[in-house]
Amino acid sequence: LGYFVSLVDAADADPSTFWDYDLVILSCGDNTSTLANATLKAGLVTFAQEGGHILLEGGELGYDQYGSGDFATYVMHTNDWNHDSSGDIQVNDADAYILNNPNPACVPYTVDYQGYGDADAMVPLGDAEMPLSWTSYPTDAAMITYDPNPAPEGGQIVFFCFNYLAVDADRLSLLENSFMWLLTPEIGNCSVSGQALLA
Repeated sequence: LGYFVSLVDAADADPSTFWDYDLVILSCGDNTSTLANATLKAGLVTFAQEGGHILLEGGELGYDQYGSGDFATYVMHTNDWNHDSSGDIQVNDADAYILNNPNPACVPYTVDYQGYGDADAMVPLGDAEMPLSWTSYPTDAAMITYDPNPAPEGGQIVFFCFNYLAVDADRLSLLENSFMWLLTPEIGNCSVSGQALLA
């Protein structure tokens, strides 16, 4: 997609470098034992609380971490896991900005479910959104997004509650939309001063 990416094994991740990047991705895939590195886990919590942008991915991350306290609350924005094999991914919010820009990613996705590491049906917290849900459990999230302000063009956290590589070939549009949403600046660094003359 044209982005520069640094790959770091979870065991070697250094949270003190997170602000050197525009975005941190925690990619767990179908790994059924996630976040064994306590320093990485704590670092992601701090990064999220400070406004850092994060993309989470993995079909067992939600199950492993939904009871983890601060990580569940501030990073995943869910503390409730309901199901494992939950069918395919369907659109829950067709108007969600992230599903429509820059690609029309507002489509269902087929999941090639092979085991526990491929899919989690999660319940988003009240401060988060659920653009995608599951066909078998439509009230549960397949994707959770968190945006701390009302501007729809960008946000802070995206959580794919599934193994990205288990999703069909249309998945690239969803990934590109997620990057765009996470990387779009929403807070200006300029100011205007002076006087306005009303005649």
